[in-house]
Amino acid sequence: MAGDDGTVLGAVSETVTVDVAEMSMQAPRMGLTLKASARSHCGNVRSLNEDSFWCGDGVFVVADGMGGHDGGEVASALAIEHLERLRTPVRPTQGDVAVAIAAANDAIYSTGRHDARSMGTTVTGVVVTALFGRLGFTTLNVGDSRTYVLHGGDLQQLTMDHSHVQELVDGGSISRVEARHHPERNVITRALGIDAHVTADLQQIEPRSGDRFLVCSDGLTGELDDDAIRLLLGSGECAEAAQRLLDSALGCPARDNITLVVLDVLEVVDLATDHSDDVTDRAVRVPITDGLVRSAPAAVGAVDQELIDDVPAAVRSESNHTPPSAPALIADVPMPSGSPDTGAPRVVP
Repeated sequence: MAGDDGTVLGAVSETVTVDVAEMSMQAPRMGLTLKASARSHCGNVRSLNEDSFWCGDGVFVVADGMGGHDGGEVASALAIEHLERLRTPVRPTQGDVAVAIAAANDAIYSTGRHDARSMGTTVTGVVVTALFGRLGFTTLNVGDSRTYVLHGGDLQQLTMDHSHVQELVDGGSISRVEARHHPERNVITRALGIDAHVTADLQQIEPRSGDRFLVCSDGLTGELDDDAIRLLLGSGECAEAAQRLLDSALGCPARDNITLVVLDVLEVVDLATDHSDDVTDRAVRVPITDGLVRSAPAAVGAVDQELIDDVPAAVRSESNHTPPSAPALIADVPMPSGSPDTGAPRVVP
């Protein structure tokens, strides 16, 4: 893919680091103050980073592409391109998030069919959405990337993996510990771009001061279990926690790309009841040009200064997409002779 200056961007071997300063946003009845930090790295084995992410202005998402060069890299970037459009001056609704995911799936599926390329991507994350004059978080998920929340020292996985081993765990055939080492742990049952229609898991989360969210690709969770993540995530500024998580994962084999976003909820202000003099100062929307960063394959640390003025009003219409009758399995394509086994999922042609 090409950068904003036309430069062709290939493998990203260095760490992509994004630290977003405190940002505040306001609805008629609520104000939020957030802070976030993101890291992305190709890992210790692979030379191409197929992950993409967006971190800023109420949109915090990670996509883990599958399909190799000009496949997974393109798929994850297309997913983020559609989801970043949710950073509109008026906060989106949960329905808008569903429509954006459907549009991303259409774009990836159409591109793959047109170019006769196998491509797909997971996507997960947190979007600040509006409902009845209040702000909340909508979590989204397709695939086996994950979104967690840490509150009061307790780590909770908010998303459910769409994977073969998760189905085995749900059925009682294996334990969560056994799933981490199962030979089919890289087989996922849902991804963007594989079928003409996709169903995303969406849920509404009430904001709580002190919450810390983690959005990550399976390159992180494949190396660190939940206990390790809880300890590494549980102290310091969000940038410090993000770097600790990345460093710890890179200290393991790190066969896959690693991308993560750490999001802190610094303050929740109920404007319907809080009439203190400083409410206005603490709940002013930051312009949408602040703290917005392109996906991992783009220029390192680049700040996007473009206003999204062309988001169509039609994006607020509900999607009529329905899920396929049975999930397709996305498995590992055999690696060429002599190639390293990265353990990353591949799209079966």
